[in-house]
Amino acid sequence: MNSEDTSVTEGTEKQTETAETTETAAVEYKAYHLKELGEDLKEEGLELAEEAVEKVYFAFKKWLKKSAKATSTPIDDLVVGFIDKLDPIVMPVIDKIDGEVG
Repeated sequence: MNSEDTSVTEGTEKQTETAETTETAAVEYKAYHLKELGEDLKEEGLELAEEAVEKVYFAFKKWLKKSAKATSTPIDDLVVGFIDKLDPIVMPVIDKIDGEVG
C-alpha cells in the first residue's frame, strides 16, 4: 500500500469515527432541552447567551409595537396588545437557557 492509499484509509476511518460519535451524541442529546441550546450557543461563542436572548426578546417586542403603529392593519394592533402578556411565559424559559435559575 502506498502513501496515497494510507491517507484514503485514514480519511475513511476518521469519517467512520465521526459518524459513530454523532450517533452516540444523538442518543445523549436531550431534544428541545434549553440547557442543550445554551451549550450549543456557547460553542458558537455566545457565552452570555441568556442575556443576549433576553435583549433580543425585548428588542423584538419593541420592533413589533413600532411596526404595528406604522400600519393600518388591525390584526397587528391585536397582537401588540397581547405581546406583553407573554412575558410571564417567555422570561422563565429564557432564564433556563444556561441551565441555572437566575
